[in-house]
Amino acid sequence: MKKFLLHLFSFLMLLLLFYGFLWGRYIIKANNFDFKLAKEKTILVIGDSQTQAAVDDEMLKNVQNISMSHDGYFTMLTRLRLYVEANPQIDTVLIALSPHTLAPHKDEFYANFGYMGESTKFYLPFFSFSEWAFMIKHDAADVLSYLVTPISFYWDVNDEYREKNYGFFEVVDESHLEEDVKEGATRLKTFAADSEELAKEDSQLASFSNTITRAQLRELKQYCDAKKIKLIGLNTPVYQAEHYLNIKNFNHLMSEEFQDIELWDYMDLEIADSCRRDVNHLNRNGATLFSKILAERLLQ
Repeated sequence: MKKFLLHLFSFLMLLLLFYGFLWGRYIIKANNFDFKLAKEKTILVIGDSQTQAAVDDEMLKNVQNISMSHDGYFTMLTRLRLYVEANPQIDTVLIALSPHTLAPHKDEFYANFGYMGESTKFYLPFFSFSEWAFMIKHDAADVLSYLVTPISFYWDVNDEYREKNYGFFEVVDESHLEEDVKEGATRLKTFAADSEELAKEDSQLASFSNTITRAQLRELKQYCDAKKIKLIGLNTPVYQAEHYLNIKNFNHLMSEEFQDIELWDYMDLEIADSCRRDVNHLNRNGATLFSKILAERLLQ
C-alpha cells in the first residue's frame, strides 16, 4: 500500500511539474508579446464588437483599434494598461459607451467570465492580485476552468492567434440586417426594452444598479485621468435602437453618474441599411463611412 501511494504521489508530482512547465512557457511567451505601436498612433479605440466593426484604423493613421468581441470593461482596462504602458504617446482613448455596454442587466452578462473566456484567458499573466480576487469572487468555477485550460493552448500560442486577442479591427462585407430583424435580434433580447420589460425598468431603474459594470467604467475613467489621457465615449450606429435597447436607462446613467465622460453619440446616425451588418453592427461599407466621419471629428 505504501509503495502504491508513493508511486501515486510521484506521478502526481510529475504532472504538477509538467503543468508548471506549460504555465511558465505560457507566461514567458505572453510577456514577450510586443504591445508597441507606431509612434503616430496616439489614439486608441477600445470596446466590444460594435466598435471593433465600426472603426477602420487603416483609414486613420493616428488611431489603433484594439476592440474585442464580447468584451467588458474588466478586460478593456487590462488591455488598455498594456498598450498605454508600451506607448507613452497615447493621449486619447475612445471607448465603447452605449445603451448596450450599460444595459440594465449587463452585470449578469459581464460577470459570467466563461462567456468571455476566449479573450480573458490571454490576460491571465497580466492580472493583478485584486483582479484575480475579483474573478474568484464573481465566478470561481470559471477561474478554475482557466487553470485547467486544455494543454494545447499553453503549448501552442502562436503570435498571430494571440495578437487577435489583444484587439483588432474586424469587419464583414455582407449585410444580413433583414434576417436579423426578422429573427428579432435575439442576442439583444436579454437587454431589450420590449413593452412589458420597459415598463418594469422605467419604474425601477434604481434596482438595475449594474454595480460591477459601473465601477469598472469609473475605474477606466480614473486610470485615464491619472495618465492625463482624454477619455471619450463612443456610441456607434444602431438600427432602430429604441426597439432593441433601453435608451432611457442609458440616458439616466450618463446624466446622473457619467456626466464627466464626453460622449460622441452616433447611435442614430442616418446611414443606408446596406451599410449595416445587422441591427447593432456595421459592415465594411458602414465602417468606411463611419471612419471618415470619425476622422473629420478627430481633426477638429
